[in-house]
Formats: sequence, C-alpha cells, structure tokens
Amino acid sequence: DIYMNSSKKTIFESIISSYPTPSYVFDIGELTEWVDEIRNTLPAGISLCYAMKANPFLTAAMAQLTDRLEVCSPGEYEICIRNNIDPDMIVVSGVNKTPASMERIMSYSKGAGIYTIESPLHYTILKDICIGTNLITENRRLRILLRLSNGNQFGMDHNTLISLIRNIQKDNIMDIIGIHYYGGTQKTSKKMQHELDTLKELGNELTHEYNLHDLELEYGPGLSVDYFIEKNTSADKTEQLKELTEMISHIDNY
Repeated sequence: DIYMNSSKKTIFESIISSYPTPSYVFDIGELTEWVDEIRNTLPAGISLCYAMKANPFLTAAMAQLTDRLEVCSPGEYEICIRNNIDPDMIVVSGVNKTPASMERIMSYSKGAGIYTIESPLHYTILKDICIGTNLITENRRLRILLRLSNGNQFGMDHNTLISLIRNIQKDNIMDIIGIHYYGGTQKTSKKMQHELDTLKELGNELTHEYNLHDLELEYGPGLSVDYFIEKNTSADKTEQLKELTEMISHIDNY
C-alpha cells in the first residue's frame, strides 16, 4: 500500500481475483518511462539492445522500445519467431551455438541480423553454414560482432581475437561490424571507465592495423540497481547514466 496508488491497487485486486497464482504482472508504462530516460540521457546516436535473458516475457514489448534484441539461446530465438520479431533486429549471441541450432536460425533469418562470434569454433560453424546454404552473395555477407573476454570463460582473449580477424579477412565471407563486450553487473564507475579505455585502445588497433573502420561497440555497462526499495544500496541510476554518458563522449572510435 505504501508504494501503490489507488488506481494501481484496484488493477492488482482485479488481477488477483481473475488469475490463478503464480502470475506475473508487468507495468509496461513504467518500463517505457525508464527506456525513454535512458535514451534521453545517453548521447545521440547510441542504440539500445535488450538482452532477452533479463526477462523473455517482455520480448514483444521491448521490441517496440529498443533497437535490437539479444538472444542467447535457440529457445530465445524461438520466442522471437513466435512474436514475429524482424530477424534484422536480432543479435544472436551466447555460447550455445551448435551446427543444428545455427542452421535452424539462419534458415529462418536468411542470414539477416547480427551474429556474435565468441570462439574460433563459432566461426567455423557459421562459416560452414554460410558456404553450405549459399547465403553469402556478392551483395550480402554475414554481419558479425567479435566478443572480447573480460577475463572469464566467455569470449576470446586479445590474441585469439586478432588471430581470428586475420582468418575472417582472408576468407571474405563475413563482415566484422564491431566488438561485443560484457564485464558483469553492479560495476563501479571506475570499473566502467577502465573497460571503455581498454576498448578504445582495441578500436584504435583494429582501425590502424586491420583497416576496420566505423566499428560498433555493443557494450553491457552492468549498471547497479536496487533490488529492495526500502534499502538505498546503490547509486542513483540516473546519476550513473550521466556518468556513463560522460565516459562514452570520450570514445571516438565507435
């Protein structure tokens, strides 16, 4: 009662009396306001990507509010198919890439969308499918993001990533459109600044050493959030967004 006005209370009472438990109730209006605040705070030209693993129930709603959806499993992609999501707005991410799952996804998308490569094996899988299905033409190549590891088991270290770039450029089947990086959640501003500085150095290297220009950076900042309203345990999210905006403004490679 403390955090709910009378109209919302009436709505919830109606839901409780109409639906069995457990039930999930989402306030799309509040979600829309938060997405709008993110857009209005971040610099112009920044696109928003919703990671479906955060909540697959919100896929259809977030497809209307963000520029892309990130799927991390074959099951998440099937949810996108059921919701008639345009394949062009889907980023096929995650480590769970098998020949069978990628054949299914790419047969549906016809090669549209963006695909992350998080290991040399991923490149081999996608390359073989591209060759075997004739998806690659003179005017169309697979668009990929290379995932740089933050030191954990996900993504590739710097040397592996650079080695793979050489193979990709030699084979001429895919277009490297950028770098994918996610360093965890609940991070401090200092940690985000360090990550962005590292990514800027990598961008300079890729531009000058490998002739890769106009690269995108798909970056998961991992902003902290309060799980409990009564406990002010993290910094104000709007202030964190402002700090992130200031950091991004100093990166001119993406």
